[in-house]
Amino acid sequence: MRSYHCWITSQNDTAPKPERQIADALASPLKVFPVAPGKDGRPAQKIIGSEVTVVRNPDTGNIITTYPTDSRRRKYGPRKDAD
Repeated sequence: MRSYHCWITSQNDTAPKPERQIADALASPLKVFPVAPGKDGRPAQKIIGSEVTVVRNPDTGNIITTYPTDSRRRKYGPRKDAD
């Protein structure tokens, strides 16, 4: 489930994040960071996928925000199961 903030930002034509890319990031992440408190003290977890990076609240499962992964992909490389 997406948070209201995530839904509003996904409506912006300059940054589309199809559900398939989000599902791929959650199912086959390049890197999963440990849960850490955000600026507001609520827990957040960053998950880097091959096309998008997803930040979610691990307690509720809600997606807080998403953004393209381009620069992160170069750092972590392709998934090991990729051709």
